[in-house]
Amino acid sequence: MNILIILLSLNLEGFYEYQGQLLKNGDDFSYTGYNKINLTLKEKISSAYFRVDLDYTSYHGKTLFDLRNFIPESVSFPIQYAYSSNLHFRNAFLRLRAGKLTIQMGRQQIGWGTGYAYNPTNVFQRKSILDPSYELDGVDAIRMFFDLTDNISLDALFLPDQKIDSSSYGLRVKSSFPLIDISLGYLSYEKSFVNAFLTLARMRSYNITMDFSTDILGMGFHGEGIYDYKNHKLTGIMGMDYTLGDGITSLLIEYLYNENGKSSGNYSLQDWLGYLMGVEVSMARDEVFVNLERTFELLKVRLSCVYNIGDRSALIIPGVVYSFNDYTEVTITGYQGTGCNGTQYADMGSGLMFRIRTWF
Repeated sequence: MNILIILLSLNLEGFYEYQGQLLKNGDDFSYTGYNKINLTLKEKISSAYFRVDLDYTSYHGKTLFDLRNFIPESVSFPIQYAYSSNLHFRNAFLRLRAGKLTIQMGRQQIGWGTGYAYNPTNVFQRKSILDPSYELDGVDAIRMFFDLTDNISLDALFLPDQKIDSSSYGLRVKSSFPLIDISLGYLSYEKSFVNAFLTLARMRSYNITMDFSTDILGMGFHGEGIYDYKNHKLTGIMGMDYTLGDGITSLLIEYLYNENGKSSGNYSLQDWLGYLMGVEVSMARDEVFVNLERTFELLKVRLSCVYNIGDRSALIIPGVVYSFNDYTEVTITGYQGTGCNGTQYADMGSGLMFRIRTWF
């Protein structure tokens, strides 16, 4: 009874979501679907704030895939990837504030970077190029925010691992001025990679990070980058967004420069596995993402394209979002890969995803 009283006293909200995806799997088309319910509990008491997002996802249809069907090279052994039903905390954190100091503990969003399609400075959470705006699962961290002045703040980050030596940590200084928001940081973490034995391994990476956003004559500019000074590797983006004079049409362009990628095809099996497993943001050294969007009262229509400059492959992603009311919306997204055999996006083939979500 006491637990019930506590639950009823909290702000209860959430959503139900169904998603189905039809995708080309080898010579056939496969269907994968899921039911998801997300329950959010949150409460603010004086200077303390508590939030939990409990997520249960149940998959059906085809849930076991062989990644060899998405790799142009001949591989003699199966490389399996499975979707499994699960119950987990998407977010679960406590925030305490005392004067200029804020401490946040638990599973939370990192939020570093200013990019839309890519966030290279947020190495702990990876976006999907098919749906960059979809919410991400949080990561377990301890953070400290401190306001040095009205427009300068510190963000200290610690992600504990089984051993202190393998834990991740970082510090970022963020400044907000009338014309520009900018941050500079340091980050040390265990980076995952596919080794010569085609298994995931980790190595310590030491990095300097930077991001900015500004607005000039109604046009927005943003960028971010991370430089691994031990291995001399830079990954960064530059972006531009603009809303046309009609007020309902917007254009966003982002350029990705990735020194971990290759300038022209000839990808190895390690490259493919690293990309498909989400270890690398792209196999390309140079890539461009373009999103054109038009918003009506209840309907949003968009057309995205990601283009690998080196191997000249592209992924075309049309989509629509329709709102039935304030609580229910439907999203339909398709994709089609183009390019020569063996290029990054040509072998992704084609697919269609639809999603319905209702909030309560």
